[in-house]
Amino acid sequence: MVHNTATGTVGIQAGHATGSSVVITTSGPSTPVDVAGELAALRQMLLKARDAGQVDEPTHRAAQAELDTATEALGSTSNESRSRFVLALKRLRGMLDDVADIATTITGLISAVSGPQ
Repeated sequence: MVHNTATGTVGIQAGHATGSSVVITTSGPSTPVDVAGELAALRQMLLKARDAGQVDEPTHRAAQAELDTATEALGSTSNESRSRFVLALKRLRGMLDDVADIATTITGLISAVSGPQ
């Protein structure tokens, strides 16, 4: 039996496991995500990636449009707006999946907004 205590982001990786159980618990309240702040941070990350040559100009413009759509969807708390927000971020992630730090940030934001699946 192994007990592992960790803080921050934790992942599980296994090549092959048989007859095993994994239990994950969290302690303490989770902090709410500042979605508007995260979108602003994504915009800055996108600019830096463009300036570094990781993202070309047409992709940058299309990504900005998806960020605009996501930002507009924040104005309402309806399920339709949340769906528009998540869909815009999924399209954004698809455009930028080769820029790992941005794709990871987008995935975390999608998870935070979507809640448990």
